[in-house]
Formats: sequence, C-alpha cells, structure tokens
Amino acid sequence: DSPDPTMPTLLGSRDINSDIHQTAFETLSTTIGGICRGDCDDLSELGELIVEKQEKIGHVVSLPGHAALAWAENYDDQWHVFVLQTGPTLQFSAPRLQDALRATYQSFDASEAFDPNALGVLLRFSGENRRSPWRLSYRIFSDKIYSDTMVDVQKDWHYQTYLQGINKMLELIANGDDDTANYRELAGLYSFTGQYDKAVEYHQLAIDRTEENESLLLMNIEMLMHLHDADRDEEMIALTNKIIDEQIPAMQEQLGQSILQVGLQLTSALGGYDQPELAAKILRQTLGNRLLGATQRVAQWSQTQFNAEAWMLNSQLRMIDRLLGWHGRTLSPIIEANRDGAVIAEIPDLNTNLQMNEVYRRFIAFNSNDGAEISAAYADQGRLIEANMGREKLLELLAESELPEGPIDHRNRNIPREELMKRDLSWIKGSVLFWSGLITDSLHDISENALSKEEALAILPQLHAAIEATDTIGLNSPRIDFQSHISRLIIAMITEDETTLRELLAHVKKQQDKRLIDNTAMYMGDVAYAVSPEWFEKAMGVWQETVDHKAKYLWVAWRAALNEAPDKALIAAKVSAERFPDDKAFQDEYEFMLKLLNPNL
Repeated sequence: DSPDPTMPTLLGSRDINSDIHQTAFETLSTTIGGICRGDCDDLSELGELIVEKQEKIGHVVSLPGHAALAWAENYDDQWHVFVLQTGPTLQFSAPRLQDALRATYQSFDASEAFDPNALGVLLRFSGENRRSPWRLSYRIFSDKIYSDTMVDVQKDWHYQTYLQGINKMLELIANGDDDTANYRELAGLYSFTGQYDKAVEYHQLAIDRTEENESLLLMNIEMLMHLHDADRDEEMIALTNKIIDEQIPAMQEQLGQSILQVGLQLTSALGGYDQPELAAKILRQTLGNRLLGATQRVAQWSQTQFNAEAWMLNSQLRMIDRLLGWHGRTLSPIIEANRDGAVIAEIPDLNTNLQMNEVYRRFIAFNSNDGAEISAAYADQGRLIEANMGREKLLELLAESELPEGPIDHRNRNIPREELMKRDLSWIKGSVLFWSGLITDSLHDISENALSKEEALAILPQLHAAIEATDTIGLNSPRIDFQSHISRLIIAMITEDETTLRELLAHVKKQQDKRLIDNTAMYMGDVAYAVSPEWFEKAMGVWQETVDHKAKYLWVAWRAALNEAPDKALIAAKVSAERFPDDKAFQDEYEFMLKLLNPNL
C-alpha cells in the first residue's frame, strides 16, 4: 500500500508502506504493465464489486492478518463457500452453511475459535481509507434482506447513532426474527450506551437461544464482560467457575487448537477484571504445557537456523509468536499478584508458564527487525519488570538509566543477567510504546488509575525524549508515529494545551486516516473525566474547526459517557446536534443521551 494515506495511488514497498484499503477504482488506477497493484484487502474489495454485479451476496471477511472475499451458494444439497484472495482460490462445502463457513475461517488459522453467530467481516461506510472489523451472523451469507439490515445497523455503530440501531433490532425481533445474533447485537448496543444491566439481560436471551457448544462457551466468556461492567462480580465469578469446571473440560477435544486462543482470551479478561487467581487457573487448564514444545522448537531454531525472511513470512512462526506474545502479556497481573508467592502456592504448575515466558523473552521476542515490534517487545519487558517490582521502582530505575546511543543486535541476549537488565532498562526508556502504554493503560480503570495533570506533565519529557530518539536508535515506524500522536493528544487534553491540541488535530485532518480519526475521537472522550467543562467545550470547538469528521462527533460523546464524564458527553452531543441540524439521527441521539445521562431533566 501507499506509504502516504493522503496519496493512496502511490506504490509502497514491503519496507515502506501504510495500510490503505483501496477502492476498486484505486486498485485499477495503479495498473502498471498489466498488473494491478494492491494487497489482500484491495483484491477483496474489487472481487466484492464483481460478485455483487453477479447478484451474489459477497462479503470481505476478516481473518488473522488477512482479508479475503467470500460468498456462498446452495446447490446439490450442499452449501459451497468460495474464497477469492491473494493466495489460491478456495472452496469449502458442507450440508450446513455454518459448517462450510467454519471450514473456511479455520483453514486460515486452526487456533482461531469459531462462532457462526459472530463471523468477522470488514465494512466501509463514509469514504474512510480502510474498512472496519465487525462480527455478524452466518445468515449474512444466505439472506440478502437480513444482510442489508445488519449492515445498516453496523452503519449506526459507525456513526454512534446507537438509538437508531437499538430501534432497528427491537423492530426486527418484534416482527418475529428470533435469531440468537439479534439479541447479541442488542446486548452490544446496550453495553456501548452504558446500559449494562440491559446488556446482561439481552446477552442471556441470546445464550438461551444458542445450541452450538462452542458458541455457548464464547458467549459465556463475552458475558463475563457484561457482568463486570454491570458490577455483578459475584455472578461473574460463578460463571467463570462454571466455564472452568464444566464447559472447557467437556469441550477440550472439540476445541482442538482453538483452546489456546480461548484460554488466552479468558485469561486476559480475568486479569483485567482484577481476578488474577482465576486467570491463573484458566491459564493452567487451557494452555498447561501445550505451547511448551512449540516454544522450545522456535527458540532452538532462533538460535541455530534463524532466517529473517522466514521469520517475517512464515505464517506458522508468526502465529506462535503472536500467541506467545499474548501469553506473556496475560501473565503480568498474575505475576503482580504472585509477589508473595501466593498464586504459585495454590497453582504450582503455573511455573511452567512462567518458564515458557522466560524462554520466549530471551530467545524469540526480539527476532523482528521492525522498529515497532522491537519497541513493543521492550514495552512488554517493562510491564514484566513492573509486575515483579512495582511501577514506582521501575520508574526510579528508568530515571537513572541512559537512552540508547544507537541501534544494536536486539537478538543477542546471551549476556550476563545484570548487564542485560541494564541494557533492557535503557531500551525500555527509549520505547515510545512503553510510555504510550503507561498513558493509555491509566484510562482503562480511572477509578483506580486516573492520570492526573501532574502525572501527565511528569511523563511528557520522558515521552518526548523517546520520540526524539526513535530515528537515532532505529525504532521508527508508522506505528510509533501513531502512538506518539495518541500519547501527545491525551497529555494535551489533560494539561489543557490548546496549541498542541490544534497541531495534532490539524495533522489528523491532513492525513484523513480512519484509524487516526477514530482513535483521536475516542481518546478525546476517554480523558474528558480529567478536564473542566469549559476546556472540554473549547476542545470540541477545536475539533469542529479542524477535523470536523461527521462519523466521529458522537464517538467523543459516548466515550466520555462511558468514562465517568456524563456532563462532557452532553457537551459533545450538543455540539454534534448543532453541527448537523438536518440529520434526525443526530438530534435523536442527543435527546436519547439527555434522558439517559441526566434523567432529572
């Protein structure tokens, strides 16, 4: 893809590129010597346009690190799912559409859990330069009217006109469409509007209508989130124990390799919900030593036969690296809870996972030559040190450390432990992704970890030093630029720095990059808790003067609402309604938020 999102028809290379989902016209416009230039998402979009003209129901499907066009046809008492992609064209057949789709999705990654009521698809709504991931029922491949309805509801998600989406789903159900996915969709809409008890209610209605065991398991894992958000922790713990004691043991054979992803997803959630002991139990049950052999083989290969090209292009190696990286991150809250040895005393074979993580970090985690991946590896290293000794001690050690002087061979970690620790601290200090993680993590639970103006000002020079060092130390990449922008934005909002905010929002307007716009809007809402109403109103004025992206006005509002700033949410919603007075959906959403967030009015 083009390295510059403002110029989508430029030709990128493997080393210099961005992630632009070209339209069919843009792909055809880059034809040189009879060859169209584009990657998987570009070919999928072109293919989707073609099959739609053939009156088939085609969708761009979201796969691990990949996109493809898929459509289904029913003949000879079989459902046939066809896949057009940058690899070989594929076909999968089965008597049930769900089973043909299972074979399709899992052919790309057998460790990916499959839920026919939540299939990954990629959609585009308002001219943005890339598609967004959504999860919809298998019925979108067989029922054109249902497909159109659900895509229309996703458009309401895209614009955050949630009331419209809720009403459409309620009408669908009232008219007799009792599909599991419809109740699940409503649960999600209620969750994103802060109506957490309703989210629990409708998600349970979805579970009650579900027959497939794997879907039931995945939906119960999803229910943990709804129960946690609704402050129903006793029910959440009871359901977790049911999953651990009954569901997973009964399904181990059926889950196959996907038990790894299920286990990591559940472990990650429970760690985030402040349940490290339960997280440790599920990690032992689902992973055990299943990844140990793969970890040892990849570690040995990394030390004896490492090949940078193979590391970048071999899907099996990358899948193992992805799982191990995820595994390492899930361990942090468990390690923190185990500082006195209590968790390992209760679950002694957890030691296997800790040893596996040690092998991964020493021999595998630093294999990449991509600046962002190396920066992320050091950010993870920082989280691990923090889990072992606490944030205060880590920040103290970083203050005493020097920034790296220049690029090194990060794979060479066969040095004395004390020297390696000193070197790691230096590179953690130079990792933009470590500092950005410190900033964004503080927004996940503001009741416990709210970032204050004083803390933001203390972090700012460290962040700037790391940003300025990226070129010198070889950690530059578009991902680093993106996280630098988000981190500076959060601090500019919290410190009420209008000059920096204007500079950052002007950059967003110029780039017109979907991910940059979406995340800028999200974090402006997320930090609303920390600022005065007067400053927030001014910030919304700067947004309107610069970015003025219609699809994300209400995203600012709803994120503020969900992060304990209802007064700021109503400020953003009012600005949205005034900016688009002829759009009834925006007027209705403002009235909806007024009633929901300020019921005394």
